[in-house]
Amino acid sequence: MLTHSPSTNPVRKILLRLVFLLSFFVFVFAIILILASSPKPSFEKSSDISPGQIREIQNLVLNALTSSTSSSDIHTIRLDSYASNLVLQYLMSIIPATESSQIQINLGDEQASLDFSAPLVLDFFGLKVPTFFLNIDAIISPNVQKKSPLEISSVRIGRIPVPNWALQIALSTAAQTLNAYNLDIKALSKKVKLVSVQPEAFQISLEWEPNFLETLSAKAQTLFITTQGQTRLLHYSELIKRLINNLPSERRAISINALLVPLASSAYQKSIDGADPILENRALLSAIAAHVNDSFDLQFEEPSKNQAVQQKIEVRLHKRQDLAQHVTSAAAITASFGSPIAEMISSTKEIYDARFGSGFSFSDLTANTVGIKLASLMTETPTRALAMQLRLSEVKSELDYMPFVGSNNDGIREEEFIDIYRGRDGKQYLQKISEINDLIDSLALFAEL
Repeated sequence: MLTHSPSTNPVRKILLRLVFLLSFFVFVFAIILILASSPKPSFEKSSDISPGQIREIQNLVLNALTSSTSSSDIHTIRLDSYASNLVLQYLMSIIPATESSQIQINLGDEQASLDFSAPLVLDFFGLKVPTFFLNIDAIISPNVQKKSPLEISSVRIGRIPVPNWALQIALSTAAQTLNAYNLDIKALSKKVKLVSVQPEAFQISLEWEPNFLETLSAKAQTLFITTQGQTRLLHYSELIKRLINNLPSERRAISINALLVPLASSAYQKSIDGADPILENRALLSAIAAHVNDSFDLQFEEPSKNQAVQQKIEVRLHKRQDLAQHVTSAAAITASFGSPIAEMISSTKEIYDARFGSGFSFSDLTANTVGIKLASLMTETPTRALAMQLRLSEVKSELDYMPFVGSNNDGIREEEFIDIYRGRDGKQYLQKISEINDLIDSLALFAEL
Protein backbone atom coordinates (compact mmCIF):
# COMPACT_ATOMS: atom_id res chain seq x y z
CA MET A 1 0.00 0.00 0.00
CA LEU A 2 1.39 3.37 -1.06
CA THR A 3 1.85 6.04 1.52
CA HIS A 4 2.50 9.79 1.20
CA SER A 5 4.64 11.92 3.41
CA PRO A 6 2.89 14.76 5.27
CA SER A 7 4.63 17.28 3.00
CA THR A 8 3.24 15.83 -0.25
CA ASN A 9 -0.04 17.75 -0.28
CA PRO A 10 1.46 21.22 0.50
CA VAL A 11 4.15 20.76 -2.20
CA ARG A 12 1.50 19.67 -4.67
CA LYS A 13 -0.62 22.72 -3.83
CA ILE A 14 2.35 25.04 -4.36
CA LEU A 15 3.11 23.44 -7.74
CA LEU A 16 -0.53 23.72 -8.78
CA ARG A 17 -0.55 27.40 -7.79
CA LEU A 18 2.63 28.05 -9.79
CA VAL A 19 1.16 26.31 -12.82
CA PHE A 20 -2.04 28.34 -12.42
CA LEU A 21 -0.12 31.62 -12.14
CA LEU A 22 2.03 30.76 -15.13
CA SER A 23 -1.05 29.86 -17.18
CA PHE A 24 -2.74 33.05 -16.08
CA PHE A 25 0.20 35.24 -17.14
CA VAL A 26 0.47 33.41 -20.46
CA PHE A 27 -3.26 33.93 -21.01
CA VAL A 28 -3.04 37.65 -20.13
CA PHE A 29 0.02 38.07 -22.37
CA ALA A 30 -1.80 36.37 -25.23
CA ILE A 31 -4.85 38.62 -24.80
CA ILE A 32 -2.67 41.75 -24.72
CA LEU A 33 -0.76 40.54 -27.78
CA ILE A 34 -4.01 39.92 -29.67
CA LEU A 35 -5.36 43.37 -28.76
CA ALA A 36 -2.07 45.21 -29.39
CA SER A 37 -0.91 43.51 -32.58
CA SER A 38 -2.20 42.84 -36.06
CA PRO A 39 -1.20 40.46 -38.87
CA LYS A 40 -0.84 43.50 -41.17
CA PRO A 41 0.59 47.01 -40.79
CA SER A 42 -1.91 49.82 -40.38
CA PHE A 43 -0.90 51.32 -43.75
CA GLU A 44 0.92 50.26 -46.88
CA LYS A 45 4.69 50.68 -46.82
CA SER A 46 6.03 53.33 -49.15
CA SER A 47 8.95 52.61 -51.44
CA ASP A 48 12.51 52.86 -50.17
CA ILE A 49 14.17 56.28 -50.07
CA SER A 50 15.84 56.94 -53.42
CA PRO A 51 19.11 58.89 -53.90
CA GLY A 52 17.06 61.69 -55.47
CA GLN A 53 14.84 61.89 -52.39
CA ILE A 54 17.90 61.98 -50.13
CA ARG A 55 19.09 65.02 -52.08
CA GLU A 56 15.62 66.54 -51.56
CA ILE A 57 16.08 66.12 -47.81
CA GLN A 58 19.53 67.67 -48.00
CA ASN A 59 18.00 70.66 -49.80
CA LEU A 60 15.37 70.96 -47.06
CA VAL A 61 18.10 71.00 -44.42
CA LEU A 62 20.22 73.41 -46.42
CA ASN A 63 17.35 75.83 -47.03
CA ALA A 64 16.48 75.73 -43.33
CA LEU A 65 20.06 76.57 -42.40
CA THR A 66 20.58 79.26 -45.01
CA SER A 67 17.30 81.15 -44.89
CA SER A 68 19.17 83.71 -42.82
CA THR A 69 22.82 84.20 -41.95
CA SER A 70 22.35 86.34 -38.84
CA SER A 71 24.02 85.02 -35.70
CA SER A 72 20.89 85.32 -33.53
CA ASP A 73 17.82 84.39 -35.51
CA ILE A 74 14.73 82.20 -35.30
CA HIS A 75 14.13 80.15 -38.43
CA THR A 76 10.66 79.05 -39.39
CA ILE A 77 10.70 75.77 -41.31
CA ARG A 78 7.57 74.88 -43.27
CA LEU A 79 7.04 71.23 -44.20
CA ASP A 80 4.12 70.04 -46.27
CA SER A 81 2.73 66.51 -46.04
CA TYR A 82 5.13 65.08 -48.64
CA ALA A 83 8.23 66.64 -47.07
CA SER A 84 7.16 65.66 -43.55
CA ASN A 85 6.71 62.02 -44.46
CA LEU A 86 9.92 61.99 -46.50
CA VAL A 87 11.97 63.24 -43.55
CA LEU A 88 10.33 60.79 -41.14
CA GLN A 89 10.86 57.85 -43.49
CA TYR A 90 14.50 58.78 -43.91
CA LEU A 91 15.08 59.00 -40.16
CA MET A 92 13.46 55.59 -39.70
CA SER A 93 15.61 54.06 -42.43
CA ILE A 94 18.96 55.13 -40.93
CA ILE A 95 18.27 53.89 -37.38
CA PRO A 96 19.02 50.15 -37.12
CA ALA A 97 16.30 49.57 -34.51
CA THR A 98 13.58 51.06 -36.74
CA GLU A 99 14.79 50.40 -40.29
CA SER A 100 12.11 47.70 -40.76
CA SER A 101 9.34 49.86 -39.30
CA GLN A 102 6.99 52.25 -41.06
CA ILE A 103 5.81 55.73 -40.13
CA GLN A 104 3.27 58.12 -41.55
CA ILE A 105 1.97 61.54 -40.56
CA ASN A 106 -1.37 63.04 -41.57
CA LEU A 107 -1.82 66.78 -41.12
CA GLY A 108 -5.04 68.31 -39.84
CA ASP A 109 -6.36 71.45 -38.15
CA GLU A 110 -4.15 72.27 -35.15
CA GLN A 111 -3.04 68.66 -34.82
CA ALA A 112 -1.55 65.78 -36.75
CA SER A 113 -2.04 62.05 -36.48
CA LEU A 114 1.07 59.90 -36.39
CA ASP A 115 0.93 56.21 -37.36
CA PHE A 116 3.80 53.88 -36.54
CA SER A 117 3.97 50.21 -37.47
CA ALA A 118 6.74 47.95 -36.20
CA PRO A 119 7.17 44.27 -37.11
CA LEU A 120 7.09 41.89 -34.17
CA VAL A 121 8.74 38.49 -34.60
CA LEU A 122 8.27 36.06 -31.70
CA ASP A 123 10.66 33.17 -31.23
CA PHE A 124 9.61 30.34 -28.91
CA PHE A 125 12.49 27.88 -28.43
CA GLY A 126 13.59 28.28 -32.03
CA LEU A 127 10.05 28.16 -33.41
CA LYS A 128 9.26 31.50 -35.04
CA VAL A 129 5.69 32.70 -34.95
CA PRO A 130 4.49 34.48 -38.13
CA THR A 131 5.33 38.17 -38.08
CA PHE A 132 2.81 40.45 -36.42
CA PHE A 133 2.81 44.24 -36.33
CA LEU A 134 2.53 46.61 -33.42
CA ASN A 135 0.45 49.45 -34.84
CA ILE A 136 0.78 52.61 -32.77
CA ASP A 137 -1.14 55.79 -33.46
CA ALA A 138 -0.96 59.11 -31.64
CA ILE A 139 -2.04 62.72 -31.90
CA ILE A 140 0.61 65.46 -31.84
CA SER A 141 -0.09 69.17 -31.46
CA PRO A 142 1.72 72.38 -30.49
CA ASN A 143 2.48 72.51 -26.77
CA VAL A 144 0.79 75.58 -25.32
CA GLN A 145 2.88 75.42 -22.13
CA LYS A 146 6.09 75.50 -24.22
CA LYS A 147 7.82 72.99 -21.92
CA SER A 148 8.53 70.66 -24.83
CA PRO A 149 8.57 70.96 -28.64
CA LEU A 150 5.18 69.27 -28.99
CA GLU A 151 2.40 67.55 -27.08
CA ILE A 152 1.61 63.87 -27.59
CA SER A 153 -1.84 62.58 -26.72
CA SER A 154 -4.41 59.87 -27.50
CA VAL A 155 -1.84 57.14 -27.94
CA ARG A 156 -3.10 53.68 -28.82
CA ILE A 157 -1.23 50.43 -29.36
CA GLY A 158 -3.54 48.40 -31.55
CA ARG A 159 -6.86 48.43 -29.72
CA ILE A 160 -5.31 49.28 -26.35
CA PRO A 161 -5.36 52.94 -25.25
CA VAL A 162 -2.22 54.01 -23.40
CA PRO A 163 -2.95 55.81 -20.09
CA ASN A 164 -1.41 59.25 -19.75
CA TRP A 165 0.72 58.19 -16.77
CA ALA A 166 2.19 55.31 -18.77
CA LEU A 167 2.84 57.66 -21.71
CA GLN A 168 4.70 60.12 -19.47
CA ILE A 169 6.85 57.32 -18.04
CA ALA A 170 7.66 56.12 -21.57
CA LEU A 171 8.57 59.64 -22.76
CA SER A 172 10.69 60.27 -19.67
CA THR A 173 12.51 56.96 -20.15
CA ALA A 174 13.13 57.75 -23.82
CA ALA A 175 14.53 61.18 -22.91
CA GLN A 176 16.84 59.66 -20.31
CA THR A 177 18.05 57.09 -22.83
CA LEU A 178 18.80 59.79 -25.41
CA ASN A 179 20.54 61.94 -22.80
CA ALA A 180 22.77 58.97 -22.00
CA TYR A 181 23.97 59.18 -25.61
CA ASN A 182 25.04 62.82 -25.22
CA LEU A 183 21.77 64.23 -26.57
CA ASP A 184 20.58 67.01 -24.27
CA ILE A 185 16.82 66.80 -24.84
CA LYS A 186 16.02 69.75 -22.57
CA ALA A 187 18.45 72.00 -24.42
CA LEU A 188 17.12 70.77 -27.76
CA SER A 189 13.50 71.41 -26.76
CA LYS A 190 14.38 75.04 -26.02
CA LYS A 191 15.62 75.50 -29.57
CA VAL A 192 12.92 73.61 -31.49
CA LYS A 193 9.20 74.31 -31.26
CA LEU A 194 6.19 73.06 -33.18
CA VAL A 195 4.53 76.37 -34.02
CA SER A 196 1.41 75.37 -35.92
CA VAL A 197 -0.27 72.47 -37.70
CA GLN A 198 -2.53 72.97 -40.71
CA PRO A 199 -3.80 70.54 -43.37
CA GLU A 200 -1.43 72.01 -45.97
CA ALA A 201 1.72 72.07 -43.77
CA PHE A 202 3.12 72.40 -40.30
CA GLN A 203 5.70 74.90 -39.13
CA ILE A 204 8.65 74.45 -36.80
CA SER A 205 10.69 77.26 -35.28
CA LEU A 206 14.42 76.62 -34.92
CA GLU A 207 16.72 78.87 -32.93
CA TRP A 208 19.76 79.56 -35.07
CA GLU A 209 23.24 78.93 -33.70
CA PRO A 210 26.48 80.17 -35.29
CA ASN A 211 28.53 77.31 -36.77
CA PHE A 212 25.53 75.00 -36.57
CA LEU A 213 27.01 72.45 -38.98
CA GLU A 214 30.29 72.28 -37.05
CA THR A 215 28.34 71.75 -33.82
CA LEU A 216 26.22 69.08 -35.46
CA SER A 217 29.32 67.35 -36.80
CA ALA A 218 31.02 67.32 -33.39
CA LYS A 219 27.85 66.01 -31.72
CA ALA A 220 27.44 63.25 -34.29
CA GLN A 221 31.02 62.11 -33.64
CA THR A 222 30.21 61.45 -29.99
CA LEU A 223 26.59 60.32 -30.24
CA PHE A 224 27.19 56.78 -29.01
CA ILE A 225 30.34 57.47 -27.07
CA THR A 226 28.88 56.02 -23.86
CA THR A 227 28.33 52.63 -25.46
CA GLN A 228 32.02 52.30 -26.24
CA GLY A 229 33.14 52.46 -22.63
CA GLN A 230 35.49 54.91 -20.99
CA THR A 231 38.28 52.35 -20.63
CA ARG A 232 38.39 51.60 -24.36
CA LEU A 233 38.38 55.26 -25.34
CA LEU A 234 40.97 56.18 -22.76
CA HIS A 235 43.28 53.48 -24.02
CA TYR A 236 43.51 55.06 -27.48
CA SER A 237 43.46 58.62 -26.14
CA GLU A 238 46.40 57.86 -23.86
CA LEU A 239 48.21 56.06 -26.68
CA ILE A 240 47.89 59.20 -28.84
CA LYS A 241 49.28 61.33 -26.02
CA ARG A 242 52.29 59.04 -25.59
CA LEU A 243 52.97 59.06 -29.33
CA ILE A 244 52.81 62.86 -29.44
CA ASN A 245 54.91 63.41 -26.33
CA ASN A 246 57.62 61.07 -27.61
CA LEU A 247 58.20 63.32 -30.60
CA PRO A 248 61.05 65.86 -30.63
CA SER A 249 59.98 69.11 -28.98
CA GLU A 250 60.66 71.08 -32.16
CA ARG A 251 58.22 68.98 -34.21
CA ARG A 252 55.18 71.00 -35.26
CA ALA A 253 53.33 68.63 -37.59
CA ILE A 254 53.01 64.90 -38.32
CA SER A 255 51.32 62.69 -40.89
CA ILE A 256 48.06 61.12 -39.85
CA ASN A 257 49.80 57.77 -40.45
CA ALA A 258 51.81 58.42 -37.29
CA LEU A 259 48.56 57.90 -35.36
CA LEU A 260 46.55 55.55 -37.59
CA VAL A 261 49.21 52.83 -37.89
CA PRO A 262 50.11 52.35 -34.20
CA LEU A 263 46.49 52.67 -33.05
CA ALA A 264 45.40 50.09 -35.63
CA SER A 265 48.20 47.78 -34.47
CA SER A 266 47.03 48.14 -30.88
CA ALA A 267 43.41 47.47 -31.86
CA TYR A 268 44.46 44.39 -33.83
CA GLN A 269 46.35 42.97 -30.87
CA LYS A 270 43.45 43.62 -28.51
CA SER A 271 41.04 41.96 -30.96
CA ILE A 272 43.31 38.92 -31.28
CA ASP A 273 43.26 38.71 -27.47
CA GLY A 274 39.44 38.57 -27.48
CA ALA A 275 38.20 42.16 -27.69
CA ASP A 276 35.33 43.12 -30.00
CA PRO A 277 37.04 44.52 -33.15
CA ILE A 278 34.07 46.70 -34.09
CA LEU A 279 33.95 48.40 -30.68
CA GLU A 280 37.73 48.82 -30.73
CA ASN A 281 37.53 50.48 -34.15
CA ARG A 282 34.79 52.85 -33.06
CA ALA A 283 36.85 53.91 -30.06
CA LEU A 284 39.97 54.23 -32.21
CA LEU A 285 38.25 56.49 -34.74
CA SER A 286 36.61 58.61 -32.02
CA ALA A 287 39.93 59.11 -30.24
CA ILE A 288 41.76 60.16 -33.42
CA ALA A 289 38.93 62.52 -34.42
CA ALA A 290 39.02 64.05 -30.94
CA HIS A 291 42.70 64.83 -31.29
CA VAL A 292 42.79 65.92 -34.92
CA ASN A 293 39.69 68.11 -34.76
CA ASP A 294 40.12 69.21 -31.14
CA SER A 295 36.33 68.98 -30.95
CA PHE A 296 35.72 67.17 -27.66
CA ASP A 297 37.59 65.94 -24.61
CA LEU A 298 38.10 62.27 -23.84
CA GLN A 299 39.73 62.93 -20.45
CA PHE A 300 37.42 61.21 -17.96
CA GLU A 301 39.70 61.51 -14.93
CA GLU A 302 41.48 64.45 -13.36
CA PRO A 303 45.06 64.63 -14.66
CA SER A 304 47.72 63.92 -12.07
CA LYS A 305 50.24 66.57 -11.09
CA ASN A 306 53.06 64.56 -12.63
CA GLN A 307 51.24 63.94 -15.92
CA ALA A 308 53.04 65.47 -18.88
CA VAL A 309 51.29 68.20 -20.81
CA GLN A 310 50.47 67.04 -24.33
CA GLN A 311 52.31 68.84 -27.10
CA LYS A 312 50.30 70.74 -29.68
CA ILE A 313 51.04 69.02 -32.96
CA GLU A 314 49.25 69.52 -36.25
CA VAL A 315 48.08 66.30 -37.88
CA ARG A 316 48.16 66.49 -41.67
CA LEU A 317 47.18 64.44 -44.70
CA HIS A 318 49.07 65.22 -47.91
CA LYS A 319 50.55 68.12 -45.94
CA ARG A 320 47.07 69.60 -45.35
CA GLN A 321 45.52 69.79 -41.90
CA ASP A 322 42.00 70.26 -43.30
CA LEU A 323 42.13 66.94 -45.18
CA ALA A 324 43.07 65.09 -41.99
CA GLN A 325 40.20 66.82 -40.21
CA HIS A 326 37.70 65.86 -42.90
CA VAL A 327 38.77 62.21 -43.02
CA THR A 328 38.74 61.69 -39.25
CA SER A 329 35.55 63.65 -38.64
CA ALA A 330 33.62 61.79 -41.35
CA ALA A 331 35.00 58.46 -40.09
CA ALA A 332 33.98 59.16 -36.49
CA ILE A 333 30.46 60.24 -37.52
CA THR A 334 30.09 57.11 -39.65
CA ALA A 335 31.32 54.85 -36.86
CA SER A 336 28.98 56.49 -34.38
CA PHE A 337 25.86 57.22 -36.42
CA GLY A 338 26.19 55.47 -39.78
CA SER A 339 27.19 56.49 -43.28
CA PRO A 340 23.84 58.11 -44.29
CA ILE A 341 24.16 60.82 -41.64
CA ALA A 342 27.86 61.30 -42.42
CA GLU A 343 27.05 61.70 -46.13
CA MET A 344 24.22 64.11 -45.29
CA ILE A 345 26.45 66.33 -43.17
CA SER A 346 29.30 66.16 -45.68
CA SER A 347 27.18 67.15 -48.69
CA THR A 348 25.23 69.82 -46.84
CA LYS A 349 28.44 71.38 -45.50
CA GLU A 350 29.96 71.62 -48.98
CA ILE A 351 26.82 73.20 -50.47
CA TYR A 352 26.68 75.60 -47.52
CA ASP A 353 30.31 76.57 -48.16
CA ALA A 354 29.51 77.10 -51.84
CA ARG A 355 26.75 79.52 -50.87
CA PHE A 356 28.26 81.34 -47.88
CA GLY A 357 31.74 80.01 -47.09
CA SER A 358 34.99 79.33 -48.86
CA GLY A 359 33.32 77.58 -51.78
CA PHE A 360 32.54 74.00 -52.78
CA SER A 361 35.61 71.75 -52.49
CA PHE A 362 35.99 68.42 -54.26
CA SER A 363 39.12 67.72 -52.23
CA ASP A 364 37.13 68.08 -49.01
CA LEU A 365 34.40 65.88 -50.48
CA THR A 366 37.01 63.26 -51.44
CA ALA A 367 38.43 63.27 -47.90
CA ASN A 368 34.93 62.90 -46.46
CA THR A 369 34.28 59.97 -48.79
CA VAL A 370 37.50 58.29 -47.67
CA GLY A 371 36.53 58.71 -44.01
CA ILE A 372 33.05 57.31 -44.60
CA LYS A 373 34.35 54.29 -46.54
CA LEU A 374 37.09 53.63 -44.00
CA ALA A 375 34.72 53.64 -41.03
CA SER A 376 32.03 51.66 -42.87
CA LEU A 377 34.49 48.83 -43.52
CA MET A 378 35.93 49.04 -40.01
CA THR A 379 32.48 48.63 -38.40
CA GLU A 380 30.70 46.40 -40.93
CA THR A 381 31.31 42.90 -39.47
CA PRO A 382 33.79 41.53 -36.90
CA THR A 383 35.71 39.73 -39.66
CA ARG A 384 35.94 42.83 -41.85
CA ALA A 385 36.79 44.99 -38.81
CA LEU A 386 39.69 42.70 -37.91
CA ALA A 387 40.93 42.64 -41.50
CA MET A 388 40.89 46.44 -41.67
CA GLN A 389 42.88 46.67 -38.43
CA LEU A 390 45.58 44.49 -39.96
CA ARG A 391 45.59 46.43 -43.24
CA LEU A 392 45.80 49.78 -41.47
CA SER A 393 48.63 48.59 -39.25
CA GLU A 394 50.64 47.80 -42.40
CA VAL A 395 49.97 51.07 -44.26
CA LYS A 396 53.16 52.62 -45.63
CA SER A 397 51.88 55.67 -47.48
CA GLU A 398 48.98 58.11 -47.28
CA LEU A 399 48.35 57.27 -50.94
CA ASP A 400 47.27 53.78 -49.80
CA TYR A 401 43.90 55.24 -48.77
CA MET A 402 43.75 58.89 -49.84
CA PRO A 403 44.34 59.93 -53.48
CA PHE A 404 46.36 63.04 -54.06
CA VAL A 405 44.02 65.99 -54.59
CA GLY A 406 44.98 69.41 -55.84
CA SER A 407 43.16 72.67 -55.26
CA ASN A 408 41.97 73.21 -58.84
CA ASN A 409 38.48 71.97 -57.97
CA ASP A 410 38.15 73.93 -54.73
CA GLY A 411 36.56 77.26 -53.86
CA ILE A 412 33.71 76.91 -56.37
CA ARG A 413 30.93 79.41 -55.70
CA GLU A 414 27.32 78.26 -55.96
CA GLU A 415 26.60 80.07 -59.22
CA GLU A 416 29.72 78.62 -60.85
CA PHE A 417 28.94 75.15 -59.46
CA ILE A 418 25.44 75.19 -60.97
CA ASP A 419 26.79 76.54 -64.27
CA ILE A 420 29.45 73.80 -64.57
CA TYR A 421 27.73 70.78 -63.01
CA ARG A 422 24.03 71.69 -63.39
CA GLY A 423 23.49 71.12 -59.66
CA ARG A 424 23.88 67.91 -57.66
CA ASP A 425 21.46 66.06 -59.93
CA GLY A 426 23.38 67.04 -63.06
CA LYS A 427 25.08 64.40 -65.19
CA GLN A 428 28.47 66.11 -64.89
CA TYR A 429 28.35 66.17 -61.09
CA LEU A 430 27.20 62.56 -60.75
CA GLN A 431 29.95 61.51 -63.14
CA LYS A 432 32.51 63.38 -61.02
CA ILE A 433 31.28 61.64 -57.85
CA SER A 434 31.43 58.26 -59.61
CA GLU A 435 35.04 58.93 -60.66
CA ILE A 436 36.00 59.85 -57.08
CA ASN A 437 34.41 56.65 -55.71
CA ASP A 438 36.12 54.49 -58.33
CA LEU A 439 39.49 56.10 -57.58
CA ILE A 440 39.12 55.48 -53.83
CA ASP A 441 38.00 51.87 -54.39
CA SER A 442 41.20 51.21 -56.37
CA LEU A 443 43.55 52.29 -53.56
CA ALA A 444 45.60 49.66 -51.72
CA LEU A 445 43.69 49.82 -48.43
CA PHE A 446 40.32 49.30 -50.09
CA ALA A 447 41.21 47.14 -53.06
CA GLU A 448 39.53 43.74 -53.37
CA LEU A 449 37.14 44.37 -50.48
